[in-house]
Amino acid sequence: MRTLEQTYDVAVVGGGIPGFAAAVTAAESGLSTILLERRPVLGWEGTWAFGLDAAEATSPLGKRVFVAVEGAGGRSVGRLDAPILEITLDRLAAAAGLRVLYYATPLALCLDDNLVAGVVFGWKNGEFTIRAKAFVDATETGFLWRETGQNLSPPEDPGASHSAYLNGARWESEEAISLGSCGGATEVTLKPSVWPGEVALEYGVERCDIRAARLLLPGVLRAAKELVPEIAPANVTHVGYEPMPAEHPVSAQDSDGASPVHANLFGAGLWLSSAQQPNTLASRFACGERIGGLLVARFPGLR
Repeated sequence: MRTLEQTYDVAVVGGGIPGFAAAVTAAESGLSTILLERRPVLGWEGTWAFGLDAAEATSPLGKRVFVAVEGAGGRSVGRLDAPILEITLDRLAAAAGLRVLYYATPLALCLDDNLVAGVVFGWKNGEFTIRAKAFVDATETGFLWRETGQNLSPPEDPGASHSAYLNGARWESEEAISLGSCGGATEVTLKPSVWPGEVALEYGVERCDIRAARLLLPGVLRAAKELVPEIAPANVTHVGYEPMPAEHPVSAQDSDGASPVHANLFGAGLWLSSAQQPNTLASRFACGERIGGLLVARFPGLR
């Protein structure tokens, strides 16, 4: 095991939308911040799972992201384009002076009385420890929160949705249409894309399992083309790398995002009782920004 020599003011674990928003908020306030993500991308909900519905944003950073994506031509009909969103997040992280480390999976905590002293990560070339004055748990299931022994309900699999994109369609609509249950999947929906001739085929799966989701795709595709002849000539060009989890049951009760046990641990995720919002990109930005602001407000007392 090796320890990175630098100690950060803030370490955010989980580079999805809430973690990104919390990390950028901290970095832009002048705190040295590192963001660690097990995938090779930021904002996986949109860039990796293709949860790209984005009609409105309610928080300042969310609005900045949506405006920047739209300015690059990547937002239309209430939808975002995944590659342009990925580029936008990368640029905002760099502009904020945020250090990002990919392929970093949290394994264990190092505790010191009522403080989190460090987090052990698995990486491509072994294990390492990150030390910081404050930590944010932005993992999808509250991994750090659970490791500290706090009261969370057992993790559940709430099901998910999976997306495939078709190009060469003659279907032209700015509104999504429901196809109901077909092809062995539930809640099959045809959605417009940013680009002409492209449509998104989204369908529900019982488990957040990419193998199960992709096994359903041929049947869903066949049924959708029979129901909507305008997409029959289209071909699948790209598919989500993983399903997008459905809304999580609330797990961390009576928490504003600050740990009641460990003074320098904060949570940013839909598993917080204070984050009972729709499972959208906009709400995830708002959740992360709120926790980032809470951390910044309390940081003088954490030094």
